[in-house]
Amino acid sequence: MTIRLLVLCLVGVACLSATVTTNAAALGIVLEVPALDAPLHVAVPVPNGALVPGDDMPTLVEEGAIGTSIAYDLVPLLAADGSAHKTRLRLMATIPPRPGATGVRRFAFKPARGSTTRKAFAISDVNDKSVRLDGLSIPGVKRPVLVYNHGMISKEGVPARYNRAGYIHPLYDTNGVAITEDFPKDHPHHRGVWWSWPHIKIDGKEYNSWIPTGIHTKHERWVLKHEGTAAGILAAENGWYVGEKKVMREFVWIIAYAAPGSTRRTVDIELTWTPVGKPIALQGAGGKSYGGLTYRFAQAEGQPSANRRKDTKIIIDSGLTKKDLPNTRLAWADITGHAAGAKIRSGCAVFVPKDHPDFPPTWLTRHYGPLCVGWPGVKARTFPPGEPFGVRYRLLVHVGDPAVPALKAAYAAYNTHNAVKLKPVTP
Repeated sequence: MTIRLLVLCLVGVACLSATVTTNAAALGIVLEVPALDAPLHVAVPVPNGALVPGDDMPTLVEEGAIGTSIAYDLVPLLAADGSAHKTRLRLMATIPPRPGATGVRRFAFKPARGSTTRKAFAISDVNDKSVRLDGLSIPGVKRPVLVYNHGMISKEGVPARYNRAGYIHPLYDTNGVAITEDFPKDHPHHRGVWWSWPHIKIDGKEYNSWIPTGIHTKHERWVLKHEGTAAGILAAENGWYVGEKKVMREFVWIIAYAAPGSTRRTVDIELTWTPVGKPIALQGAGGKSYGGLTYRFAQAEGQPSANRRKDTKIIIDSGLTKKDLPNTRLAWADITGHAAGAKIRSGCAVFVPKDHPDFPPTWLTRHYGPLCVGWPGVKARTFPPGEPFGVRYRLLVHVGDPAVPALKAAYAAYNTHNAVKLKPVTP
């Protein structure tokens, strides 16, 4: 009995030692971020072995500042093909601005003193075709964030050729108001937040995923469903199919950051594609450039027709614009208006990072609702088989009309990822 107890004690000590040692490496690194006037959403690669998910994860606190610890999650890093990396992780967190902070802010990892974190998100099935991501800013109270439709969606009274899959709708503001539109009468092919092209050429034949013609998206597997303290994540692998033949592999990562008590929410979208078997050429609409990521704003109550809408306001990187903009190079654009059933105005900005291919890309903006990022644009680009390529974007959802300086500050924060670092502590 004594020997058995001794063995158990030794095993327990060994396991405890291994656990502590695993995350002890984190105590020798710091997170460095630039001081900004806007919240900074961090997604930074973790040095190998420095942090491991588990109950002993150290707390993250700012050096030289008094305040609460920063909630963070450890999730897989993206592999080159857009799948979840098998061994590497990234740290995800939101760093709030601190009045008076300048230069570089440093956050240290301290030994955990009991778990005080709680989930900020919940994921549930709406049905066999759709999954909903909810925020839990108030314990026990779910507030909808978005729905990702992985299955084929149809609508009664709409021709079957408009059936679609693999898109976000509804996207909600922080008051729970749906701010996207699906199957609008003016353009039934519009669908929330989605990515499609009017010209897709494969092996000498042309297809159209903008108004689905000859090609469709099929959900193949879930890569990750993450209910975190800092972020909620839905990641999926899809395929583009011509009939029964797979022609493109697609990875979709949708990342929503926690926004307790805020009138804004940030959602990142990361997309990676790999042509299968044959080269694939993508091309936007001539003279307009739509084809790529598109956001369709919700219709207003009793909206008579798309062309008569008067309640929306569009802001671009140079300021307020009253004109629709075809084939125009922009870094970002925001649309605000009255969604049906809402008492106050709300909207969404679409940000394109500065490391995006062909930055800034060409857009089409329309005051009746769509913001279309056109990439690769009106000139076709061919992508060889077996070679991954990808893009990423940010949606900034907001309640009320945003100030131009606030949008510019949020966009600047989006482009600081190269200045965010996890590095060894220096004496």
